[in-house]
Amino acid sequence: MTESAFTPVPGGGGVTGYLRLRYHTTQSMVLRTDLNPLFVRSAAVIEGRVQRGMLASVLHRAGRRDLVPEWVARGAVVRFATAFPLLEPEGMRPTPTIPAPRWLRAHVEKGVGVGLVDTLAARGGDTGRTGEGGRTRSYDGLVTPDLRYRAVPAMSTEQYLGRGDGGGPGSGTPFLTTSVDHGQVFEARWQLRAPDEAGLRALAAEIRTILVGGGHPVTLGADRTRAHGGRVLVGTLPGTPGGDSPLAVDRTACPASAWPAGEHRDLVVLAPALIVDDRGQPHPGALPAAVRRLAERVVGPDAVAVEASHIEPCELVGYHVGYRSEMAQRWAAAPGSVVRLRAMRDLAAEEVRALESVPLGTRTVDGNGAFVLLPEPDLSRLPEDRVPTAAGEAGPPYRRNGGGPGTPVTLANGESAQVSSDGLAAAVRSEAGKDAPLAALYDKLLWNACARVVRDRARAVAAASAEAGPLPTRSLLGRLREVAAASAPGPGVTLKRLAGVAAGEGGKMAHLAAPFKPFTGKAAKAVESARVEWQGKRVTFPAWLTAAATAPAEWRAGAFEDADAALARAIAPVDLTAPDPASGVLSPAATSWLGDPRVADRLALLLVTTWLAEAAARARPHDEERAENRAGTV
Repeated sequence: MTESAFTPVPGGGGVTGYLRLRYHTTQSMVLRTDLNPLFVRSAAVIEGRVQRGMLASVLHRAGRRDLVPEWVARGAVVRFATAFPLLEPEGMRPTPTIPAPRWLRAHVEKGVGVGLVDTLAARGGDTGRTGEGGRTRSYDGLVTPDLRYRAVPAMSTEQYLGRGDGGGPGSGTPFLTTSVDHGQVFEARWQLRAPDEAGLRALAAEIRTILVGGGHPVTLGADRTRAHGGRVLVGTLPGTPGGDSPLAVDRTACPASAWPAGEHRDLVVLAPALIVDDRGQPHPGALPAAVRRLAERVVGPDAVAVEASHIEPCELVGYHVGYRSEMAQRWAAAPGSVVRLRAMRDLAAEEVRALESVPLGTRTVDGNGAFVLLPEPDLSRLPEDRVPTAAGEAGPPYRRNGGGPGTPVTLANGESAQVSSDGLAAAVRSEAGKDAPLAALYDKLLWNACARVVRDRARAVAAASAEAGPLPTRSLLGRLREVAAASAPGPGVTLKRLAGVAAGEGGKMAHLAAPFKPFTGKAAKAVESARVEWQGKRVTFPAWLTAAATAPAEWRAGAFEDADAALARAIAPVDLTAPDPASGVLSPAATSWLGDPRVADRLALLLVTTWLAEAAARARPHDEERAENRAGTV
């Protein structure tokens, strides 16, 4: 790298360059979030303020507190930057990402995205980039500057029980935490400033030694609980391909190039820009005016003209650990906001770099207001989604929110997920409790497969019972369905309540009906006279429910011929832990699930409730016939 490679600081005072840092997550972590106490959702990027605290902590541990004022507090030497996902495709050079420009929309034909649409060009009348003749939908996220790839960080959602304000037992409130998975990589480019190139290289080497020299992981996020703490390995990337120095001359992976007169370029905001208007008030809409003033100061008047803009506001929030309270909230121009510029004269690459080296707005030491100037990209195709997994490292066995390769499924709470068979069996066995996310997913898959078989059998039994004799009246069936729908500690308790209500006063199971009352008088006689076709015999309805409540597994097994074999055939195709699902042989995990007494209770209750619903639909003709008979005998 030559003496003139680094960018002189506009207005004099030395040179500036960018230190490329690589973060490799070794634990899940929660980064910047909103202030919802019941749903802690991590951001997909590592903001500069988070890294600022990280460096201060490292300096304290290294015994270099003397460097904290200069490097961290004042912001005159180091300006931090947001770390974006770094894509490391096999056999390819690592590719950093940036926020997708806000003017991007996906062009949709027959429900499928086929390309991208430039909404700013549509406002300017450039029909070649507007995607006319089709529908569009919003397109956001983190993309490579050439729009070839889109980064989809893998995130996991877990549930925890928080500590209540009262501190007593039972006062905790459950909350959800969505965290960034381990095994992913991010890149940050810290902006360094020094009097000359030698000082810049010395500063980069010293920071590299302190951060990377020990080879120990550092902490990002909140290092207080497993839900929030996250340790990362910090490394450096070469500033130039094949080089040894981690210093780069460009702010992003898109190298600055000469800007011919008349050519359009987009100023894309990389981090929230805290813009203040002429009256001193925060105003994101004043971004074009701020860009115009910056261009006049750096490259001279009448060098760049503002053609159009697409600005979206966002709230910049924070939490002060020392004061245990929120920081002042400010409105800012959101990352991805765009100001389209046109060069009024030829600009050299050095002038473009000088323009990019000066951030917009305030709080720039945290990386706020950083931007990049991009030429018009190719919009003929949609970017390909990639997970920022570290090169040579396999990702987690399952990913939530649609990230990563695998089979698309739906979690028990309705979230989408991608499930891979690699390592899934071990993950299921290691999950503690049925409420664990992966175990709940596995239970949902097997349950849905079994439910279809059980419901079909219950409807067939109800149809045979209706042909064999009178069913309980609709009013009695309705009372039983109310018992089944009431909340209970478990399905086994619900079965016992049903048996107790149907047994009537004086019946063996009557004491189990509480808090409901057993049938009495004519209702008890009507239920006793009803018959159910079961295992080739006609049994009384109360006896049928009593058998279901006392021995649900044996009762279910006798529902139809080879009942267990039929259930096994139903769940075999969705047994993700089986070595070969097509063989029909269940895995040990599926066999254990099918033999679980709690599953037997659930399946037995499902059969009973389905029978009640089907019988209620078929009981109407019998009710009408009885009413007609009574009317004819009066």
